[in-house]
Amino acid sequence: AGTGPLVYDIASAVMYAGGPGSAADLIDGYLSAGPVPRDELEAALPTMLRFRYAVQADYFAHRIWTDDRTGVADPSENLDGLRHAREMLETA
Repeated sequence: AGTGPLVYDIASAVMYAGGPGSAADLIDGYLSAGPVPRDELEAALPTMLRFRYAVQADYFAHRIWTDDRTGVADPSENLDGLRHAREMLETA
């Protein structure tokens, strides 16, 4: 747990929803709840998404380095997670 910008939370949700193209309804719902104004979200979300994808890449790289298999059936799932995070980072 920690504290940080609210836009990081929505960036995490958008990442897990498959990216901005798949998360339009999620973003609209978040904006209608009002925790962050639209102009702030639109300005900050692209940067926070890139940061979130980098955090995800670091997470999977560490799992690969330490051979952490918690929650996965096969170590290749960590490689898949790193590959996906890198792809999202490259396209962000």
